[in-house]
Amino acid sequence: MQKLLQKLGDMAGKDNVFTAPGDLAALSTWALPSPASRPAKFPLAAVRPCHPQRLLDLLSFAAAEGLKVCIRGGGTAPAPNIEPGRTLLILTNGLNRIIDIDATNREAIVQGGVTCADLAQAASRKGLFHPIQPGSAAICTIGGCIATNATGPRTLKYGSQGDYVRELTVVTPARQTLQCASQNGMPGNLAPSLPLANLFCGSMGTLGIISQAKLRLLPAPAARLALVAAFPGMTDAAGAVCALMNTRLEPSLLEMLDPACATLLGAGKKTLLLVEFDGEEDLVSRNLGQAQNLFAAYAAETMRRMNHQEVEELLNGIAGIPAAISGKGQNFLLLECRTPVAQLPEFVAEIQAICASHKVQAAMYGHVGVTVLRVAIFCGENPDAVKDAARQIFTLELMLNDLMKDEEEAALNRGQWQQRQEGITAFSRELRTLVDPAGLLSPAMLPEETNEWLFAPVQEQAR
Repeated sequence: MQKLLQKLGDMAGKDNVFTAPGDLAALSTWALPSPASRPAKFPLAAVRPCHPQRLLDLLSFAAAEGLKVCIRGGGTAPAPNIEPGRTLLILTNGLNRIIDIDATNREAIVQGGVTCADLAQAASRKGLFHPIQPGSAAICTIGGCIATNATGPRTLKYGSQGDYVRELTVVTPARQTLQCASQNGMPGNLAPSLPLANLFCGSMGTLGIISQAKLRLLPAPAARLALVAAFPGMTDAAGAVCALMNTRLEPSLLEMLDPACATLLGAGKKTLLLVEFDGEEDLVSRNLGQAQNLFAAYAAETMRRMNHQEVEELLNGIAGIPAAISGKGQNFLLLECRTPVAQLPEFVAEIQAICASHKVQAAMYGHVGVTVLRVAIFCGENPDAVKDAARQIFTLELMLNDLMKDEEEAALNRGQWQQRQEGITAFSRELRTLVDPAGLLSPAMLPEETNEWLFAPVQEQAR
């Protein structure tokens, strides 16, 4: 054991090797409070390389010693799949150099451990911006955002992290450095080649370690204006979302908070809808005025314009909702649901009815322009009721996405849905086996670890 740690210290420097129980406990759990965090399993050691060559050295060391390797960036994705005593946890936040910001070509070259916030600040100094800014931008890393294909509040207009990747440098399980381009970054004469960089977007650290990235940047908008509106109910706000998305307006973000979430943030006890427009100042002002008129037609009770700083403060509060719930001593189950925008009013109304029928309380919020709705179901004294409500919400999600026709078919065919997911998992395993036949990289989050209880029969179909 001591010889292993000595070798790690020689490779990465003694100050970059962590073995104390308290350090390993902190590094083996999710940095953001959430019920999704699994019980911590401690690695043999955590190592923070500060040079890309050290990544190669560490993978070679792990392979020679029969260890698994897990990757941790900012710790904002679910906790790594650590095998206690047999896993080397590699911390990428030591690879934190911003190598270049090229204003002419509108691109950045950064190491994988650079945080989103640091890149945004560096880009802004040259009149550019990196649109993907998750709520955890202060600590989440670019490598982590690529590995999870991260989104953020402004994904409605700007898409996900993979849309901005041009080139990647990846350390593979074969202990090689692979330099590859995405479809967006390939020269014309290489177009017939495979855009391998796209393969690593959303791979969750299972196919390689992202040591460097070339990213596309955009010109910073000349103006940003936002409006927060209070509605008497969730269905009113959802109707306003549908109406807005049925216009030619192009908001940069669209967030909805139910009264429970608004109360947590000290923003009153109404359903809130936050919309932002960016671009040229006169166009932004006109768009915001049109949105204000539209919201008034959908029973908005109060409306207030917000500047960019106020919007960022509210977005930070929204990102902290799970922590705020936990801080009040509440255990909860967090579901992330998706449904077509046109189905949003029905979706929120049915979720409210499901929770009422099972006598459980819930809070809802999310990026409703792309219909990512997070539902936090509070765990009271009846955990079975919480699980039954979650199963029914899951069934409703399948129905509204036209994956199942009705509740009866959903109840009968839930096993078929699970079989489909198992097919996807099997293909993922085959791909990982091709890239990593020795199983050196231990996946951060395995598809087969989906909560299987979602597929079990609902005990009580109240609706």
